[in-house]
Amino acid sequence: MFLPKETTYDTPRVIRRRAAAFRSGSYTSYCNIAGFSLIELLAAVAVFSVVSVLTVQSLNISVSQSRILERIDEEAKNLNWALTLLRRDLQAALPLSFEPPDGPPEDAFVSSERKDRFSLSISGHPRFRTEGGVGFARVSWKFDPAFEMLTRTVTPILRPKVWGATGPEQVVLRGVTEFSIEAIPAEHSPTDFLELLPSAFAVTLVTSRHGPIIVRVTR
Repeated sequence: MFLPKETTYDTPRVIRRRAAAFRSGSYTSYCNIAGFSLIELLAAVAVFSVVSVLTVQSLNISVSQSRILERIDEEAKNLNWALTLLRRDLQAALPLSFEPPDGPPEDAFVSSERKDRFSLSISGHPRFRTEGGVGFARVSWKFDPAFEMLTRTVTPILRPKVWGATGPEQVVLRGVTEFSIEAIPAEHSPTDFLELLPSAFAVTLVTSRHGPIIVRVTR
């Protein structure tokens, strides 16, 4: 059986209170209606936007700093590896001349006039995997100021028949702005000029990240 919904009528006292609330502008508070005003919604959206922007900026800064630290760590590893390889080459210097296939013999140690490149006879030194041969070898270090890099080339024998025996030019270090090597001559007189080797080497290396670095190797 269908029963009509019971209707509740306001009393005259309630009606008078509502009318007074309408006139005073506090009808919303009087009725105790749950919700947010437009100003409250705009304030909440503004606060949420500011928090979101600050969170995103903080995340971007953290990612950027992490990448910078990784790059610095990688550059430090490359620098350490290049200095280790250079020091080993100088320590493995061999007092034997190099005989190119199409020219006169070269001294065991030869440097350019600007001292930004040099060639050296070595023995018993680790090589790149792409370098073949065993025993004595000829290494050539070259500084390229245009590309700011230091390269190394190895000829696995001291008397090659053709220039094809020379291995590829390997980039050892990038970001190099200056490079020079100074040979400190031996105190005794050599028995053969072609077998002359300095008693020590002083290398000055300047990088854009780490500044000047001086390496001194005594034989």
